[in-house]
Amino acid sequence: MLHDTQITGSLQISRIIGMPYSEEPTSASGEINCGDCVYVGKAKLSLAPFFLNVSSAINPHIFVFGITGSGKSYLLKSLAVRMSIFMHARVLVIDLTGERRDFLTDLNAERLESISPDHKLLELPGLSYMDFSVLSEAQKQHSAKKVLESISELMRKRGVSDVYNLFLVLDEAWKVLQNSDSLEILIREGRKYGVGVIMASQIISDISEKFLSNISTVFVFRIQDTPSLERLCENYGLLEPDKNSVQNLNVGGCLVIQLHKDNKRSKFFIDKVAGVKSPTSLSILIGVKMELEIKEFRLKELLAGLPLGQGEAAKILGMFESGYALELSKLITGLIRAGADRRKILYMLREIKVSDQAIAEAFAISLNECGLVGKD
Repeated sequence: MLHDTQITGSLQISRIIGMPYSEEPTSASGEINCGDCVYVGKAKLSLAPFFLNVSSAINPHIFVFGITGSGKSYLLKSLAVRMSIFMHARVLVIDLTGERRDFLTDLNAERLESISPDHKLLELPGLSYMDFSVLSEAQKQHSAKKVLESISELMRKRGVSDVYNLFLVLDEAWKVLQNSDSLEILIREGRKYGVGVIMASQIISDISEKFLSNISTVFVFRIQDTPSLERLCENYGLLEPDKNSVQNLNVGGCLVIQLHKDNKRSKFFIDKVAGVKSPTSLSILIGVKMELEIKEFRLKELLAGLPLGQGEAAKILGMFESGYALELSKLITGLIRAGADRRKILYMLREIKVSDQAIAEAFAISLNECGLVGKD
């Protein structure tokens, strides 16, 4: 249990080392228990638990952004699962790329093909998804817009609600819906109908001002994009230390900004978001743009074929920390240090569909880290 003296100490420490300290939750405000709360992680300085309370915010809409591999997708998965369980909400994931398919399938999420006028979407809790990854770009846009239109019709038919019982997760999908009247309706009017929209992107400039001004909760993971940083400072009054901290966040660390109904604004850092992960899937970060998911049992099979020394395979699997994506170069470095043959590593990576260019780039980094550059 944290005491007020510890919170005061955190503030003093932050001043000494130049780390920004904002409105972090205390142990009293952090350990709340309500129907609209989900645990996100511990505040960076006070270590108090932070529960996202969408009822205290101006609206239930959420925007998450940060570079690939920063923890953005991990937070989305965590929110989707936790909201469906602890808030008894229906969470619908619109997947345009197929990247969420394995994760959602492992969690026994319901796959929806369509939403009919009498669908119980707003009445029954649970985790569900719609997979449009096999469609053409034009078909994806058309299908996603039809889904939003159906949801708009359902919520108006159901009427006003003071309970948030539907969250629509769009991830990169919202980009094809920027000109959708239905998306604008959901963002502007969703609050009074109990509907929230969760969007994500790599840079803040992707989202228009009309959308951003209607989103009350923002999670900022590591970003380097200068225009995004400047827009953050302009929209949310961030200081230079905040800006520098965002640029240097570790994987899983983020800045939380929330606008509350009482006209207060809170902003503070979380050291690492907590979450859930599929018990059977692991993620490998390739470059800065792509995450490759592989079944854990499949990776075990491939590691057995290298082969590795006793206990080394378990160490490699242990490198996949808490469900976050492991950089390809770090995986290769671990394999080399475990005694795996370089050619066999190459064949293994080709087996899981990693391109030769990505393999070459990652190998160059790994060989340098292992002090093997220029050696046979």
